[in-house]
Amino acid sequence: MSKAFVMASYRKIQAQQQSEILPPVGPLDFHDGSAELMIGGLLYNPAVQTVLRYHGEDLIRVVPGRNGEPGLISAVFTDESGCDVLHLVENEWVGSLSNWDIEVVGQRLTVRRERGDISLQLRLDPPGRIVVERLDMRIADGHVLATEQTYAVGRHITDGTVHWVHAGIQIRRSSPLGAAIEFTDPETLETRDVQLQGTGQELATADRRVVMNSNAGVMVKPIGIVIASLCGGFDLAELAIGNQSLDEIRRVILSHPGELGRFISTGKVA
Repeated sequence: MSKAFVMASYRKIQAQQQSEILPPVGPLDFHDGSAELMIGGLLYNPAVQTVLRYHGEDLIRVVPGRNGEPGLISAVFTDESGCDVLHLVENEWVGSLSNWDIEVVGQRLTVRRERGDISLQLRLDPPGRIVVERLDMRIADGHVLATEQTYAVGRHITDGTVHWVHAGIQIRRSSPLGAAIEFTDPETLETRDVQLQGTGQELATADRRVVMNSNAGVMVKPIGIVIASLCGGFDLAELAIGNQSLDEIRRVILSHPGELGRFISTGKVA
C-alpha cells in the first residue's frame, strides 16, 4: 500500500466516532490440521487442549484438526492490569480498540500499552503454530509472565508481591479434563488430593501443601495453582516456588531467563 493510501485511511478513522470503528482483525493459518501454542518453553502433548484455565474458564484452548479439518486456537489475552488486549477466535485474531498500538510485521504481531511497553507479542509460524514471545497477563488475582524461553505463573497476595510457581515440565498425555496451567481455589485442590491420593506415582511435602501426583499434576495448594492439571502423566525437571515482586520477576524473565527458577526460590541469580 502506498503511504498516501495509508494516510487517507488513518485520517478517515480519526474522523469517526469510536463507536463506529470496528476492531482490527486478521486470519491465522491452520489449514493442515495442526494447531499448537508454544508458551514459555512449557512442553505439552497435543492431547492437552486447554493451555490456560482460570477457575473453570478455559482462556487458551487448542484443538488439533481431524479428518482434514483445520485445527482451532481460541484465546483471551489481557495486559498487566487485566484489560483485554487481544482475542483469538477460532483462528482469527481480534484486537482491542483500547490498545495504544497493534503492529503486524511479517509473522510477528505486537500489542503495546504505550510507546516501548509491550504487553503481548506473538509469532505466527505457519501452518500450525503460535509462539508466545512476550506475555504479561493479569487475570483477576492471577498473573502469567512468559517469553519464548520460560514462564512463571503467580497469585497476587499484596500490592507488588506475588507468590510464583515455575515448573520445567513435559506433559506426556492428558485426560479430557487436563490443563497445562490451572488457577483454582485451595479447597478444590484439597478435595482432589483426597480423591487422587495413592493413585499413580507421587511425591509430596510432609504437610501436603505441595503435591506432585502423576494424575493430579503439580499442585501448590495454598495458592490454588496447578501445572499439568489432571493430565495423567508428566516429566518434571525443575520446580520453583516463592514470593517475589512482580517488577523483579519481569526483569529476570527478560535478562536471565535461564535463572528464573533459581530467582523465584532464592531471590538471586548466578
